[in-house]
Amino acid sequence: MAEAHTADAAEVAKVPVAEKARGIAKSILKDESAGAAHEATRALMSLLLCEPPARRTPIKSRQDELGALPELREALSHILHYGSYETRYLGLLALSYLLHCSPTNIRLLGDTPSIFEGIRDVLLVTGLEGLASSVVSQLAFGDRRNGEHIAATEGILENLTAVVVSGDPQHQQAAICAISNCAANSEELALQALAVP
Repeated sequence: MAEAHTADAAEVAKVPVAEKARGIAKSILKDESAGAAHEATRALMSLLLCEPPARRTPIKSRQDELGALPELREALSHILHYGSYETRYLGLLALSYLLHCSPTNIRLLGDTPSIFEGIRDVLLVTGLEGLASSVVSQLAFGDRRNGEHIAATEGILENLTAVVVSGDPQHQQAAICAISNCAANSEELALQALAVP
């Protein structure tokens, strides 16, 4: 029996990462069950992390491979809109890992339909506002086009400002960094940020 389990595990290990990620994305997009979406998002995180687990740093080649999958980007946007608290948390972590030091993924994820609207909404979720602010900061860092997307997303700067005004100090720092990155790359966003009451 143990030999069969080991053989199954070896077969699963042979499945290419992109194929696994596509399966995870399909599961997230089609399954209405919050538990299934949560488990699928946890599986996605395991594809992004290095071994040993204590390091918790993204694998660059996997970042690039997974970030290039449109269905995965769509699934992450979907999570932000429809996921449970825990699933949104994991989705934000996955986004952060994909964005980490990756200009290509910053551009690709910034071009994902409705991702900024999803982040805008998560900025209002108590406990997630700091991580959501960090994702905005990463998306805005050095990418003028994402600055344009942020400027076009109604309410996102107001929600970041609300985090600064009412948030916990850690969340405030992340939101201030996000606003700063937005303003640094877009004159329009700098002016919008100054105009937020």
